[in-house]
Amino acid sequence: ASSCRQPIDIRGISDGNRLLRREDYVACRAIDESNFTRWLPADEDSNPWFMVDLGEPRSICRTELSLYRPTLGHAYQLESSLDGQQWTTVVRQAQRQIRSPHVDVVDIEARYLRLTFLQGHAGVWEMKVYASSE
Repeated sequence: ASSCRQPIDIRGISDGNRLLRREDYVACRAIDESNFTRWLPADEDSNPWFMVDLGEPRSICRTELSLYRPTLGHAYQLESSLDGQQWTTVVRQAQRQIRSPHVDVVDIEARYLRLTFLQGHAGVWEMKVYASSE
């Protein structure tokens, strides 16, 4: 990811000294299959992006993006790469769309996927990538 927001401590309302939990926003939270965790970029990150390494090239047929603050809408670009150096735009959602999840049907071969936020509050609750059945 381009950056990660600093973790925060959640304390009790009546007893501010009692630590209830610590929330962090590291990139792996966006692929942990939990709707209670998320990745968020640092506040000062002016070009936030999130990348997934699938470990080896895969045939991909669909992605699902559950993005932070979905009711405000997002515009984004999704790129693919086989080597992490040369990137091809797969999806460019140039206008802000209000939905959750954002589902994109694709037909690509990729090892890496990179999501760049164009508009909206950057952050990913969950990213899912589906392989073709071939």
